[in-house]
Amino acid sequence: MKTTNQAIQNALVKAQEEFDVLTLGKENLTAGDILKLREHARQRTDLSQPDESLTPDQLAWKKIFQVIDSKAKEQIPEDEIQALDATKTELDEIKTTVQNLDKFKILGRQIEEALIMELGALLASSPHCGEKSDYFLRYDSLSEAMLNKSTTNDERVKNAEQIIKLIDLAHKWCTQNLFEAHDRIYQQINEMEKLIQTICTSIEKNFNKIDASQREDLVRLKDSSKNWLEMTQELYRMRTMAITAVKRRFESDLILPKNVLFRKGDISKNLDDDEVEKFKSSLASSATLFITSTNKEKEIGQKREILSKGLFGAPEDYMSLGKEKATDIIKPIRDNQPQNPLQGKAWFRLAKVLYILTYFFLGLIVFAMLVSGESEFIDAAIWTAIIGIGIMIIIKKGFYYIVLGKTSWKK
Repeated sequence: MKTTNQAIQNALVKAQEEFDVLTLGKENLTAGDILKLREHARQRTDLSQPDESLTPDQLAWKKIFQVIDSKAKEQIPEDEIQALDATKTELDEIKTTVQNLDKFKILGRQIEEALIMELGALLASSPHCGEKSDYFLRYDSLSEAMLNKSTTNDERVKNAEQIIKLIDLAHKWCTQNLFEAHDRIYQQINEMEKLIQTICTSIEKNFNKIDASQREDLVRLKDSSKNWLEMTQELYRMRTMAITAVKRRFESDLILPKNVLFRKGDISKNLDDDEVEKFKSSLASSATLFITSTNKEKEIGQKREILSKGLFGAPEDYMSLGKEKATDIIKPIRDNQPQNPLQGKAWFRLAKVLYILTYFFLGLIVFAMLVSGESEFIDAAIWTAIIGIGIMIIIKKGFYYIVLGKTSWKK
């Protein structure tokens, strides 16, 4: 780390000012005062690093530490200072280990919660999990309409466009809730691996200094955390396989609608052999990957679940599930539908009720005229219905034009 002489000088001035505040201007310091100042300086720098690796502030406090340390050795035997340093180091290690154990539990729970949410997203993103999600139900319905030979080419083109839009929205949902979340889980697992290594090293280093009654628990913790990590890494690999299956499924879902668009709705000709093979291969690959990953996940699931509960507790005790379902893959599609901007206003809902009641009373009048059986009433009923409906339509469009500046709330 390159630092300029001016930056170092500025840091030294600041450090000296802080030092003067701590000493309260006293010239003759006791041994206890010196040791406190020495410890304060030690905490403000990193004695294990060379000067070029330190920031200006750290370098300034390192120089102050060296001055105080030399004064300490003038008043206190060096072996006593070394013993104090060793004790302080042990206390720091214990404090760091306790902090790491707390971090281990928090990070472990975060990983478990992320994996559970990821499983929900996977179940919603695959047709191989029993009950189909809204996405696949809608995809199947649109595909059936698109491939219906009794419909027109234009209708098939519209259905193909809707399918592509549906796939695009579902893919965006999966990108946010599945693909990107999977990458974050990878980072968390890597962080956990480093943390477990640090904790295990600390336990092994200080094992003989640990109270005998706690050694068995710490050994169990060390072994359980390593086993949990190994199984979680294996689970991550299985989830990666399942997510690859989801991506390939999206690719296969696009083949037919794109083909229909390319042919402008004409489905009188069969797909080319290459297209058929591509479609079948993509579907088969997706299904095989997903089923394989699911079966392998089940193999380690029970053992990993027992370890997880022992280390982090039951998921229901710490998971912060919101009202929205993790498996709601169709939500962005529903959210994308246009909403009446006046729907949330009380006066609009009242006006809507009055509008419906007017239609109701108009219907009663027309019905009464029709059941009378008189020919002149029947003719009048027809004209009343036509004129009444026309007036209601004009009122509705006029209302929206006055309030919104257009004849309909839709774009």
